[in-house]
Amino acid sequence: TEPSSNQPATSNGETVEESKPDAAEKDEPRLSKAQRRRDKKAQDNRERDAQIKEEQALLQKSSPRILENNRINEILIKRGMLAHSVPADGDCLYNAINHQLTQLDIGSYSVPELRGMAADYIEANRDVMICYMSNPDTGDMLSAEEFDKYCHQVRATKAWGGEIEIKALSTSLKCPIEVIQANGPATVHVRDA
Repeated sequence: TEPSSNQPATSNGETVEESKPDAAEKDEPRLSKAQRRRDKKAQDNRERDAQIKEEQALLQKSSPRILENNRINEILIKRGMLAHSVPADGDCLYNAINHQLTQLDIGSYSVPELRGMAADYIEANRDVMICYMSNPDTGDMLSAEEFDKYCHQVRATKAWGGEIEIKALSTSLKCPIEVIQANGPATVHVRDA
């Protein structure tokens, strides 16, 4: 048989099929310089993002807040206690105190009840309490109007509580309240006799 015109023949007359490159053997299309730059930039961005995440993880381990929480947890563990997370929403002091009262089976109070107790105590003990209160802008002792405004804020807003409110609640609830801090000794607020 004669080879067909489109297929080459060998010296012995056999036809040989011409080999066609497979898709894998074909040359990959050349990337443009712009595409190579885009690919390099994307790779650099991925590497930078990974490095940022690593650095953030290291910073979080050594941030002041993390260090403070770790120190408080160490103190609590030595006492056989655990920390309980309370959202920082302005009512956190009152929710934390209520949590502990419930845990110790002393009672259970709503935030408005605890706020009312604190405000009532502060108002009833104006002459003593006002000595510990000052205007945050001037540092002067509160005026009568400022004192009344403060008590209203304790009672009716999400104003953050502090030492004054802890003292008021310790006395009103007739139980000591201990504040554990990362640095320095714990502060114990003992109810008035």
